[in-house]
Amino acid sequence: MKIKTNYIAAFFLLGAAILSFIYHAYSNLSAVDGLIAPVIVNIEVAKTHMNNYGVIAEPDSRVLYLAPTGGTENDLQNAVVFTEISGELVQKLFVKSFDKQNVTEPLDSITVFTGNKTFYYPKKIIETWSQTETEDGALLRLPVEPYAKSIIKPWINWYGDLNWALKTVLAFLVNPLSFYAVLLCVFFCVILAGRGLQTGVQAAVKNYNTLFETGCLFLLLLFAFLLRFDGLTRHSSWADELYSSTIAANPRLPWFNSFKDPGNPPLFFLLLRLWHEIFGWSEFSGRMLSALIGTAGIVPVYCFVKPECGRKYAFLSALLLTISLAHIGYSNQIRAYVLMMALAPVVSRLFFCLVRKSGVKQYALYVLAGAALVNTHYYGILLIAFNFCYYVTINRKQLCVPGTLVFLAVNVIIALSLLPFFVITAFQKALLDSDFNTFIRKPGKMEFAVFAVLFLMCLALPVIKRRSPAVKNLLEHRGGIFEYTVYAVSFIYIAAYIVSLKRPILTLRYLSICLPFVFSAVPVVIFNAGRRGKMDVVIRFLMVIAFINISSHIEPYFGGGFYDIYKEAQEYISADAAAHSLRAAGINDRDPSYYNLVKIPPFTGTEAYDVVYVNPIHTDENKMLRMLSAAGLDNKNILRIRIASRNTAQPNERYILKKYLNKSAR
Repeated sequence: MKIKTNYIAAFFLLGAAILSFIYHAYSNLSAVDGLIAPVIVNIEVAKTHMNNYGVIAEPDSRVLYLAPTGGTENDLQNAVVFTEISGELVQKLFVKSFDKQNVTEPLDSITVFTGNKTFYYPKKIIETWSQTETEDGALLRLPVEPYAKSIIKPWINWYGDLNWALKTVLAFLVNPLSFYAVLLCVFFCVILAGRGLQTGVQAAVKNYNTLFETGCLFLLLLFAFLLRFDGLTRHSSWADELYSSTIAANPRLPWFNSFKDPGNPPLFFLLLRLWHEIFGWSEFSGRMLSALIGTAGIVPVYCFVKPECGRKYAFLSALLLTISLAHIGYSNQIRAYVLMMALAPVVSRLFFCLVRKSGVKQYALYVLAGAALVNTHYYGILLIAFNFCYYVTINRKQLCVPGTLVFLAVNVIIALSLLPFFVITAFQKALLDSDFNTFIRKPGKMEFAVFAVLFLMCLALPVIKRRSPAVKNLLEHRGGIFEYTVYAVSFIYIAAYIVSLKRPILTLRYLSICLPFVFSAVPVVIFNAGRRGKMDVVIRFLMVIAFINISSHIEPYFGGGFYDIYKEAQEYISADAAAHSLRAAGINDRDPSYYNLVKIPPFTGTEAYDVVYVNPIHTDENKMLRMLSAAGLDNKNILRIRIASRNTAQPNERYILKKYLNKSAR
């Protein structure tokens, strides 16, 4: 008996989906990531009483014993002990003293870090709290405010009901097989209704053509905005975001600063500066601009795919980009990546229009869009270069010399738009800075393997295309959008790899420009199969599920929190220095006025200070200790304040360092 290929494909996809469900069900048995925030409690207390305290978290009500934050031995009178609550919902927090006679006297301060929120309680505040006696001690209620308002319960570390609702909806889109009852109903409808269901939907679309399309796109954009607005400032800005807002786009500084970053052309910074001028200089304002750009950036993908492939293809591409964790993460960062992803499909759409009908208007629009893209990020130059190569060698069967020369001139004009940026950075000697972007390493074996595969594929595809009608149909299907996106992504990666052999620029963060093209190609793969029977509908349905799952598991780059913890650390530093009236200095800080915090002078080694704080932004403890050493300070008499959970994406457990210089201040 001959087994049909489509049945094999259907069973294979179904088996893969079941395995995916088993994996996710197992890995998410106790996971609540994204719903609640870790809670870290630090207590600075006299060393002689450091074992007399614990923490109680309701509703569990068990006593959590405290551990010292560690570090080298010192002769300080105080020590810092901490506990961490992760993966559990917390409604109330208490500090439990096992000594009824000395409840508040040994305490110097209590600090609670919940997500990116800092609650600091100095001794004078602690002494005003009422005490609740128990059989074996006394309780002090910590007045920690809920992280977000909730109609369910005022959980301290609950990210809010909107977040819970969005996570639930996204869970179905990412892994619909976990809702097996719903899935069975869908299968039942698809298999039994078959073409009848499809015909009904098509009839509805036809009868309500523009209104239906506009309504669906509006709902998709609304959903996209909610995903990007939810938790907009849940994580504090990381180092590059702080640079964007406090230096490059700071309305209090000269606009010339927008041109000083050799790795980032100025368009996004200038736009951000104008945005800050109008809507205020704050983290929320800056993140809102990125969220709006990210939401609006779904429309160019839709408009790029629709003219070539139709609405069905365009909606699927837009949906994949909407729920992409990578795109959501970039939309929560005050960086240019989300603008680059919004402009790239605009440039490609205008390129398609220009190829089919060249004229002054088409050339002018392409120049404007191309200049905007390359002045957003230098990876935009790679897309412009690819378009020229595609124009000359792939998309034109007969080479037209005048047309090619005109298009070459257009690309030269786009490149010249970067001239002011290069001149300014050259005067600043930024282009010669050997320490610039040292986090990008030279390509290794993995990068070479990807380069080799893409390079060989680009060489082989034209040959296979001539010999295989199926491959030719796939590449040229629906206006050749699949062929364009495959070559575009390959060209960008190959070019970045070659450049990186001399100056490393190949990193996943910059390759985000390819994300819209990847999702533009996916519907062509899904819907390119022939319509021979009901089983083909099932195959396409399972493929849609698979690609939706993949789209939401591409490595994300969330803003702040997962990388840096500047804001919450600086809140502690400012509050602790003020509470003790210390002559304080800081190392490795930024401009705290961005968060309306008091600026602590930088340590210069010449003034007399009582204490030096080191903010753990963009570094770990070993590097922080080296900073102290470089400033001429030893590693003695340091208190460590635990700030980052071991369950976050931090590579190491993070601490604020509090270095005492004056013995009388201890």
